[in-house]
Amino acid sequence: MRRIGASLLLACLAAAGQAGINEPLEEYRRVRELAGAVRIEGSPTVCALLLELRRGLRDMYPGLTVEITATGSSGAPEALLEGRCDLAALSRPMTDKEIATFQKKYGYEPERYTIARDAIVVLANMHNPIVAAEDPPLPGLTLRQLDSIFSVDRKRGGDRITTWGDVGLTGEWAGRAILMAGVGATSGSTASFWSRVLLEGKFRSTVVVQPGPGAVVNGVGAFKEALGIVSLEYRSKRTRPVPLAETDAGPFALPTLQNCLEGKYPLVRDLYLYVNRKPGTPLPDLLRETLVYISSEDGQNVVVADGLVPIDLETSTDNLKRARATK
Repeated sequence: MRRIGASLLLACLAAAGQAGINEPLEEYRRVRELAGAVRIEGSPTVCALLLELRRGLRDMYPGLTVEITATGSSGAPEALLEGRCDLAALSRPMTDKEIATFQKKYGYEPERYTIARDAIVVLANMHNPIVAAEDPPLPGLTLRQLDSIFSVDRKRGGDRITTWGDVGLTGEWAGRAILMAGVGATSGSTASFWSRVLLEGKFRSTVVVQPGPGAVVNGVGAFKEALGIVSLEYRSKRTRPVPLAETDAGPFALPTLQNCLEGKYPLVRDLYLYVNRKPGTPLPDLLRETLVYISSEDGQNVVVADGLVPIDLETSTDNLKRARATK
């Protein structure tokens, strides 16, 4: 198997000082011919990545069909529970309730694999001064400010923010209302933002709920005053990510691969695949090789090429060990 972009993956990890990068991730090696279907359902963010990964799997196994359905992270646990999918794709961990429901039916928990890392991005219109200039008037937004913009409860203790003037923009922007857009409760991005930024506070009723992340990006691109919550995967020429900071003191960081690897960007999250695996039994060949490929160097090169953050050597090694286990 040709090692596409191996130097890119290693360079990214090495530059960020990641442990274990002196040894590359394991190269994927094709096994005997495989044929059949793997059904995957869940997060649009994870499914978009899997569409890219599917190409590599198809090149090696022409008889393998990977069926991918993007229904949202909230629908994935039920799909796995009811057997509608073989792998449940989530951009957040399963909740305690979702795991308990699965365990009640099967007597064991679903097995989880971390396959990539992502960033929750707050997009602004390219003409917004907060991102438009090379030296913008503001360094970015803090998590407290985001909470004050998007939340009714403002659990981070900030003052209510409704206009761009409230965050420091001046001139014609001072009186402009901040327009907010996001995806509904089925989205893992929304759930993560709600938990990590709003501290599980209530979203304002004025947040415009779009049918998907693509619609959020288009809306922010169309309205200069808008902010939108999306995954790192979703960008456009008409939008720019806002630098974010954990605290008022900063530092402010953009969601670049380097900043995400180094822990400078405050809203990095894991992306997951869950599988229904009875303890003590091997995975079916198709599921095993799908998980092994994704966790290998070849699969993680696709992750980097898709603009997401690769898993580290320890996570990759653990994934490979568990996927190949026969008992």
